[in-house]
Amino acid sequence: MKNLCHKILLIEDDAADAGLICDMVESKEAECVVATTDRLSSALKLLRESAFEVVLLDLALPDSKGIETLRRLQDEAPPLPIVVLTVTDDEELAAEAISMGAQDYLVKARFDADQLYRSMIYAMERKRYEQQLRESEEKYRELVENANSVVIRMDRKGAITFFNEYAQTLFGYSRDEIIGRDVKILIPQTETGSGRDLTKMIDNILSNPDDFIENVNENVRKNGERIWVSWRNRAVRDAKGDVIGNLAIGQDVTERKQLEESLDIKSRTLEEVNTALKVLLKQREGDKRELEENISLNVNELILPYVEKLKKSRLDAGQTSNLNILETNLQEITSPILRKLQRFDLTPKEIEVVSYLKDGRTTKQIAELLGVSPRAVEFHRYNIRKKLGLDQMKTNLRTYLLSIG
Repeated sequence: MKNLCHKILLIEDDAADAGLICDMVESKEAECVVATTDRLSSALKLLRESAFEVVLLDLALPDSKGIETLRRLQDEAPPLPIVVLTVTDDEELAAEAISMGAQDYLVKARFDADQLYRSMIYAMERKRYEQQLRESEEKYRELVENANSVVIRMDRKGAITFFNEYAQTLFGYSRDEIIGRDVKILIPQTETGSGRDLTKMIDNILSNPDDFIENVNENVRKNGERIWVSWRNRAVRDAKGDVIGNLAIGQDVTERKQLEESLDIKSRTLEEVNTALKVLLKQREGDKRELEENISLNVNELILPYVEKLKKSRLDAGQTSNLNILETNLQEITSPILRKLQRFDLTPKEIEVVSYLKDGRTTKQIAELLGVSPRAVEFHRYNIRKKLGLDQMKTNLRTYLLSIG
């Protein structure tokens, strides 16, 4: 089974050469269709009317001569792979033709069927590859131009060689204004707040891009406004692996940076307020302790001695009972246990339960005195143990209360 070949257009005014070339093509194990014409004008008409895969072009035609023939064909015809055919072995002409886009240059009478066939196949493959590469580059450029990120490329000296549309919008420079300028035009000399020397940082990035894969720094727009940008840097290398520049992709993080600074200020303010509150609470605790000590001292020195004198006087049973209650209440007020228990944040009802427990009352008795159920008293006892740190211990609650009072 023969291999399928593509449709070929042969532009050749010499009938003998045209016949020889057609024979060469037909001798290959391929089904190739060759259309021939002897003038450029008729070739252009054929190219507009039919689809071809490759063109074999003689530069010396009745209506066009030399390299101008190739130029006209490229300008007026669809982009196709072109193999130039000529009778002269002119290296300069060959180089010019290749530089203009011809895929190959063959000297008549110096190639055989295999060389011709191989040249056509390679020409079509190279053209297909060039087209794919061109389309890929166009897609890449479109992606880069329309990306919501700054994309800047610069050479080893810091001269800007690429500046996408987003960068133009963000920084306020047109492409004509910025291409070729030093990238340091986009940064202030020193960074706000940190005082970091940004010009030195740029020099370090250009010298050692691999050391600055990611960095956040302050930048400056054309109008002088300062903004913050988060950058990702990548070294651009040549075929030998040598660094020839730097590609920087950035995101505008000005709002995020401002929010962070605002939160930082608020955090510092809260820390200062918290410190002030701690000082006030400590002072308040000291004042409270001093007041309790003064009350206790006054009760013990100014009231209780007179209570003792009254107890020795002649009192009836009712007066004696009232005096005992008064003395008990005064002692409770100045009791160290109440002051110690305050730091455990006991409720008033829990403090009542503590008082009864100290006196040796049972749960049932406490329930009757408080007018609640025994289960409620058990609940209060559990909370008291938990607040005192005894919930995981086997210590007797009354014994503990007596030990601290």
